[in-house]
Amino acid sequence: DRPFVIRNQGRNLHNVTIATAGIDRDIRPGREFRLDRIGDRLDPGVHAIVCKYHADQGMDGRLSVVVE
Repeated sequence: DRPFVIRNQGRNLHNVTIATAGIDRDIRPGREFRLDRIGDRLDPGVHAIVCKYHADQGMDGRLSVVVE
């Protein structure tokens, strides 16, 4: 089980929101959001990820969780 990590390498405040997991965390410049044991937090399937501050600029994606 590999961790899911988002690092903020920029100079602006960012956010990671995964609504299906109740996650809404700000990530300050130079910091990271880390989700270990992802299968314990998210059900198998595709989950939408968005930066609530920059969604209108295309800062969103999908995270696929697969149980092997």
